[in-house]
Amino acid sequence: MIRPFAALLAAVFGFAAPAAAQDKDDPLDRTTYKLTTTPAPAPGLHTEFRVRATDRLPGNAALDYYRAAGLLPEWPREPQQGEKLRADQDRWLDAKPDEFPDTEVTAYLKQFDAGFVALDAAARREAVDWRQGVKLEQDGLGGFLREIQKFREVASLNRLRIRRDLARNEFDDAALALRSGFGLGKAVGEGPVTIQMLVGIAICSVTWGDAVQFVGRPGSPNLYWALASLPRPLIDPRPALEGEEEFMERGLRAQVAYPKETADVCRAIWNDQRRAFMLPYPRATAELDKVTTRAEELKKARNEPAVTLFALSVPAVRKCYYAVARLDRSMAGLLAVEAVRVHAAGAKGTPPASLADITAVPVPPDPYTGRPFDYTARADGFTLTAPVLDDIPGNGFRIVVTFRR
Repeated sequence: MIRPFAALLAAVFGFAAPAAAQDKDDPLDRTTYKLTTTPAPAPGLHTEFRVRATDRLPGNAALDYYRAAGLLPEWPREPQQGEKLRADQDRWLDAKPDEFPDTEVTAYLKQFDAGFVALDAAARREAVDWRQGVKLEQDGLGGFLREIQKFREVASLNRLRIRRDLARNEFDDAALALRSGFGLGKAVGEGPVTIQMLVGIAICSVTWGDAVQFVGRPGSPNLYWALASLPRPLIDPRPALEGEEEFMERGLRAQVAYPKETADVCRAIWNDQRRAFMLPYPRATAELDKVTTRAEELKKARNEPAVTLFALSVPAVRKCYYAVARLDRSMAGLLAVEAVRVHAAGAKGTPPASLADITAVPVPPDPYTGRPFDYTARADGFTLTAPVLDDIPGNGFRIVVTFRR
């Protein structure tokens, strides 16, 4: 029986959204990030988020990530103590940099010193191989999900490290921790199943939120070239989709009474859906609409359990596409913000009248539209907006930047 991992989206462990203000008057329900920072030229940071060849280490990063997960501080067994620790972690992440409880957080993170060594080493490894020659079986899904949960906890500790370094204005250390956060998310996201891809996207998304905090710290170096060094999209969806296809094929072959015609139709629908991940956003969403319609028609025409399960996986994989696209848009938006900071640094703190006026560095377009992001300049800063499209909650954002004189 086909049991697609994509149908288990609800099992993905959610992160809290990056710290941002909700604009109650905004009918589009965008998330607004309000930053007070300073213009900064590029290159202003020697750390690139993609590790250079001369800085890479031989070996398999997956082993380092498993080591980091094994070194996590033990969670309190008493429920009240666990609730208090969770509340403390939330309080630490919500603290303003000038009010950050450095001593308290540093004492807690001290337990994970060896874990951070493993996490930082993993970001520099030449390869990531999660399977290591072992076939992933559906019966092992429970253990697999527990492993993913551990990576989420590693990412949470890394976030605290970033916030502490930013509070100290130790920007080089914060940038290295950001690199490890993006590296962890990318490595997890390029695992063999879509649940792993979604968790990786979640890790990268909260790391993006920490990068926004970096940019919003007055005096922070410019992250333009660090962000530009990363691939686009940041997480390659193909490994997870190929893993899903492997499970699908195994399920089809296991169905002795499964008509060949039905199997061929399922494969055709799956291939069209997989190809949509390689298309620009407007074309991809149009193709996904067609795929969803075909899957529903197939389910109605063939009242077979395997077809019903396959049809259920189609909207789940569609959500995976939206997650990949949303992360890609966020990364492009922050890169555009840093391009404005570059321009303002060379214009005595004055933001450009339009994004087209920026010539020092390329400005990425909004990947949803292929056109420039919405942009409005003010005397003391600017607002960059990615408008909500297709009435999908959470796929738009606004970054309001005020330059400190």
